[in-house]
Amino acid sequence: MPPVVTGLPETGLARTDLQPENATRIILFMVVFSLLALVAVALRVASKCIQWARPALDDALLVAAAAQMLVMNIMFVVAIKRGGLGQHVSSVTTEQLAFFMKMYFAAGLVMPTCYALAKLSILWLLYTIFTFRNFRKVLRLLAIVVVCWWLTAILLDTFICYPIHFRWDFHAKGSCSNKVIQVEFFATPIPWIITDFAILIAPLPSLWTMKTSRARQIGLGALFGFGIATCAVACKRYVTLLSIDDDDITFSMVEPAIWTMIESSTTIICAALPASTLALKRILPTGHLTRMIEFVEDQFYAWKESSGGRMSGKDAVKTVQEPVEPPAACLSTNKLDLTPI
Repeated sequence: MPPVVTGLPETGLARTDLQPENATRIILFMVVFSLLALVAVALRVASKCIQWARPALDDALLVAAAAQMLVMNIMFVVAIKRGGLGQHVSSVTTEQLAFFMKMYFAAGLVMPTCYALAKLSILWLLYTIFTFRNFRKVLRLLAIVVVCWWLTAILLDTFICYPIHFRWDFHAKGSCSNKVIQVEFFATPIPWIITDFAILIAPLPSLWTMKTSRARQIGLGALFGFGIATCAVACKRYVTLLSIDDDDITFSMVEPAIWTMIESSTTIICAALPASTLALKRILPTGHLTRMIEFVEDQFYAWKESSGGRMSGKDAVKTVQEPVEPPAACLSTNKLDLTPI
């Protein structure tokens, strides 16, 4: 059953196996992935400054998501110091366990807010880039799903127990709904994972049909393809939630806490990278990479033409150097630099 503690911890001999290591792991993952997410957001802001462009709604949503991520990560660190996170429940006091449950309740509100804001930032960026009517309908539908999931997760987490403080006040009288608990922890993550895959796949067909070089398409596709990592992390986090032990909640929450921090960071990175190409080009040797991709592409088409027996020699090379351009896609380029990363 998911973590809802409704009684006092059992007293007994304290178990100390791996407890210091758990605290160190949580802090290490928090520092590393928080820095990665903040660097990605900084690149996004730097790209805006290079363009002399005003911050848009997607930028504000991304910055708000990063702020929520930092708040959530700080909660985990505070829970280590004052709530016994990483220790066996037999090693913590009643006051520590009560504080831990308060932090867990607050994190249950901040976490879906962070995810939802990052997702909405991606969707709004895609909405302003692509002008396909049907594609925009898909984006609006995904935004509605994200908002509904966001509100549902917050409401379910808030009203699992009645009264609300029954979750951390072990002397209060109240009850918790097992049905609500099962829906929140086993059903609500599924729509979230589905939206991860949907947002990842949705722009790829339009990117591939853009009127631009293959190297640029590959660069942009690689940026959006970073979302594969977010999808994998979301699935892993869902698996760790199933292993939470109510009888040793402070110890069994270590892995879910770590994967929650990883998922929030990768989601923010995925939202920040597509509009960070200008800043990335200033710090990465992308010119050599672009020329290498174009060279490989030219060699491939030359080999294809020569093996087909239609042309050879200089004619084949000439044909490769002047490929037929694909039809132009309806695309707004004022939000996304289309030069290779």
